[in-house]
Amino acid sequence: MAVLCLHQQGIETVWIKPTVRLSNRLEWPESISWQGLERLADFIDLETFINDHGFPENVQSSCWGSNQLLSRSKQRMSRQSNDTQLVNKAALIEILSRKAESTSCELIRGRVEQIERQNNIWQLHINHQAVRSVDVLILAHGNGQSSRFSIPAKATTTDILQCHHWILSKNNTEAAHSNTGSLVEACPEGWWYAASLGLNKISITSFQHPTTITADHGQAEYLRNRLNSTIHLKSWIQESQWRHFQRPRIFRLHCQCREQFSGGGFDAASPFWFSVGDAAATLDPLSSFGSTNGIWSASKAAESIGSILNNLNSNASKNYNNAMHRLHHTTLLQRQQMYDLEQRFKQHPFWMYRTAASTT
Repeated sequence: MAVLCLHQQGIETVWIKPTVRLSNRLEWPESISWQGLERLADFIDLETFINDHGFPENVQSSCWGSNQLLSRSKQRMSRQSNDTQLVNKAALIEILSRKAESTSCELIRGRVEQIERQNNIWQLHINHQAVRSVDVLILAHGNGQSSRFSIPAKATTTDILQCHHWILSKNNTEAAHSNTGSLVEACPEGWWYAASLGLNKISITSFQHPTTITADHGQAEYLRNRLNSTIHLKSWIQESQWRHFQRPRIFRLHCQCREQFSGGGFDAASPFWFSVGDAAATLDPLSSFGSTNGIWSASKAAESIGSILNNLNSNASKNYNNAMHRLHHTTLLQRQQMYDLEQRFKQHPFWMYRTAASTT
C-alpha cells in the first residue's frame, strides 16, 4: 500500500519484498471498514474485488457479557464509513502486491539483514550482499525487526494469544440451505470468531491463553471438546452441518505496540523513518481492524513523506507519530472495555489475566 501511495506522488521507491510463507496465503476472513477500503479505490476496482473476493455476511452476531445472542442484519456493499466488509485478506494482499510490482519502483526480493544510519541516509544490507542507500525508511513487515537495527523504537508486548484456526466445509447440496454471517462468542477459556466463507465453508478461530501445543490440538476431537464450551457457535455448526474438517493452523499472536511510530529529522545526521501496519503495532483482534489500520497508516505515512521531501511540512513525522499514538491509545482502551464487559467468566484464568493486564 505504501509503495502505491508513494508512486502516486511521483516519489522514487525501493521495495524490499520478503518471501511470503505459505501459511500467509491461506484463506482468512478480514473485516475492513469502508473508510479503509475507499482509500484503495485509486488502485483497485472495489466492486470487482468484493464480487470476486468478498464474503457475504447477511448477519453479524455476538454473544458477549450474557448468554443472549445479539444480531444485526447487514446489507451487501453498504458503503457507510463506519460499516465493514468481510474480504479474503490473502487475496487483497496478493492483488495490491501485483499492482505495486507493476509500478516503476525498484523491486528487490529478499531480506534486510542490517540497517545503519550514515550521515543523513539509511544504509540497507540486503541478502548478505547488496547495499542500498535511501533517504527515508518505511518499516512495514512484522513488529520485532527494528530491535536489531539502529532505530530507537522499542515495542512493548501487551498480550500473547494462542490462536487455533480451522476451516470446516460441506458439499454443495448441503450448502444450498446455509446462512452467511459472522459470530463473536466468549467462553470460559477465551473467545471465538467465526465467519462463513460463502455457502459451503466456515472459518472458525479460537483465542486463548498460551498453552503447550500437542498433537491432540490438531485432532477433530479437540475441536469438538472446545466447541462444547460455546452456546451459539456450537449450535450454528450443528444446524448448518459443516462436517468436513481441515487440520488447524496453530500460532501465537504477540500483541505489541511501538513506543514511537516515526522519527528522524532532528539534525543533519538523523534521516526520517516511519512504521506502518504490523510493524507499528500488532493489536488484539477483538478491539481492532488490523487491515483497516494498516491501510490508513501506510497512506498517511506516504502522505507525510511527500510533505517532507517537497518541503511542505517539517512537522510531518511528528504529526504522524502523534496521530498513531492517539489511534492506538483508543484501540487499547476499547480492548479493555470489551474484556471488562464479560463478567460471566471472571474467575477463569484467561479473563482474570486480561482484566488485570488491562488495568496495570
